[in-house]
Amino acid sequence: MDNRRQNKIGSLMNEALTEILSREGRNIYGVALVSITNVWVSSDLSIARFYFSVYNAENKKVVMQSLEESKANLKRAMVPKIRNLRKMPEIEFFLDETLDQAAKIEELFKKIHEEDDKIKSENS
Repeated sequence: MDNRRQNKIGSLMNEALTEILSREGRNIYGVALVSITNVWVSSDLSIARFYFSVYNAENKKVVMQSLEESKANLKRAMVPKIRNLRKMPEIEFFLDETLDQAAKIEELFKKIHEEDDKIKSENS
């Protein structure tokens, strides 16, 4: 399968789901802010994996569960927005924790710099 086709379908699905979540997201998962970070489409176009980040939520797993429970309705809402497919791919959701990990690493670097500054000031 042509990789360009996968990327095009992934991009269309990303746009469609982003639009749907911007209108209906509050009904699905409440006040959390959900951002789709990546869409991967299998070579046979049978599976689409949505990777998303969650902000402004106490428990990200609850948002994930809400999306999973709404999967059929979301897929149904995407069908009219993506017309050039014979069959709509099955959708899967994955929590993208890249930004959380980057924040943790940044915090570790900050602590290291603070400790270095403290040691330098004590030795001076």
